[in-house]
Amino acid sequence: MLTRLNHVARFIVNANDESAINVTDDKAKKNLSVEVASFANASGGDIVFGMDEASGKASGLVSLHGFDADQVELQFRQIFGAQIEPAVPGLRFCAVSIAPEESVLVLRISQSWARPHILLGEIPQFPVRDGNRRRPLKIGELRDLFGGGALIAQRMKQFRADRIASLVADDGPARLASRTLMVLHVMPQSAFDSAQSIDLSYVLKNDLLMWPMHATGLSKKLNFDGVLSYFPGIYLSGRQSEPVSSYVQIFRNGCMEAVTTEIFHDDNNQKLFYHSYEEKVEEAVFNHLKLLEGLGIEPPIFVSLAMLGAEDYSIALFDQFNAIRPSAPIGRDVLIIPEVPIYAFADTYHDILQEPFNRIWQTCGRLSSINYENGHWSGKTSRSDAVQLS
Repeated sequence: MLTRLNHVARFIVNANDESAINVTDDKAKKNLSVEVASFANASGGDIVFGMDEASGKASGLVSLHGFDADQVELQFRQIFGAQIEPAVPGLRFCAVSIAPEESVLVLRISQSWARPHILLGEIPQFPVRDGNRRRPLKIGELRDLFGGGALIAQRMKQFRADRIASLVADDGPARLASRTLMVLHVMPQSAFDSAQSIDLSYVLKNDLLMWPMHATGLSKKLNFDGVLSYFPGIYLSGRQSEPVSSYVQIFRNGCMEAVTTEIFHDDNNQKLFYHSYEEKVEEAVFNHLKLLEGLGIEPPIFVSLAMLGAEDYSIALFDQFNAIRPSAPIGRDVLIIPEVPIYAFADTYHDILQEPFNRIWQTCGRLSSINYENGHWSGKTSRSDAVQLS
């Protein structure tokens, strides 16, 4: 369910008849595509199908009767695929109810990390939304955008590399009880696109800054980088008296680093971690994105996982007698999983996290996570639910 519209701009489509949402002729396809490309090349925006107009201005919402949202989305994606290069990432189609059995369609376009986008045709063009008008990108703007996407990606990767290097060197914001770590980074694109500073007072009073395994015993404090939350809460007089088992650091630009020592276990001389960690990671991602949403930081947001000191650790699997049958061990000390993008806030992020989870399983000799069935989360995280090995 779409809870709000961007304040950037809206594209009005007259909805006095049911065919208003059908884009069939070449002119209509081009007009719609140029709006999508212009929003993506700017700060994003919303296209509202089902908005009436008077004197060229929006006058109210009008229900679109009998439209198939899935079919419209398929039609539009085919149109954009033929009209726009590169493909616009993160398009979101939302049917929004305005009354019982009445709805409009909103197409949300995020600011694109793949910009600039070109509208194909006899005369290719790079459109951009500038307030309430649309214009071509200028040469200088094009130059900046062509370099900007690569620069954002470079800055993000450098940030992550620097943070992992600090953890490997035992130089994080808190002294940890172990050198074997699960590391989660949550990185808004906006943190690397332009200077931004979040409201630290909002972070301090918010309870979402935590690993989900800790309901109590947390402490928070301001530090040079932003706000640090750690478990257990054993800081005395501003000085760390004992190592902590986990922490979450939110940086002033909105990036987050969550680190825990509690994923990995040495059980009867076996180095193991349990696949239930996937549920904890997803919940942590949900909590962190909820906090970013409250801070007004919009997607795209990139999420990445890493394991440090993980060599020789295996995933604990169980046979029909509930005896441990470990997977193949991880063959490297530092395992860095490529980041995945999140284009919209949601109620769950299991599907988005499937690929990084699968990469960890593949490192341990299995094709995919057993917590998923037919590409969707199944929640098999307890011993009693674990799949039987052949």
